[in-house]
Amino acid sequence: MGPDAVPALIEVVRYDDGYQLEGFIGAARALAEIGPDAADAIPHLIRGLKFVPAREEFAETAARLRAAAAHALGEICSDTTTSRSKAS
Repeated sequence: MGPDAVPALIEVVRYDDGYQLEGFIGAARALAEIGPDAADAIPHLIRGLKFVPAREEFAETAARLRAAAAHALGEICSDTTTSRSKAS
């Protein structure tokens, strides 16, 4: 998957009356693989970090969602920093 997929992946990680938890996790992983070209997803991934499920039965999946968001942010931001310093 490449940068052309970012808008569609953002639609999956965007908060819109709740998350589709497994969809968010998969999309966040794909955004992490894309790296700095997925920077437009950063605000949506940050919101995912703050997600707390309404029901306890979703706690484990919600923790995986937050972990996927954190991983994606790390990949996007660290690659962005590395790319910028290489360009200098």
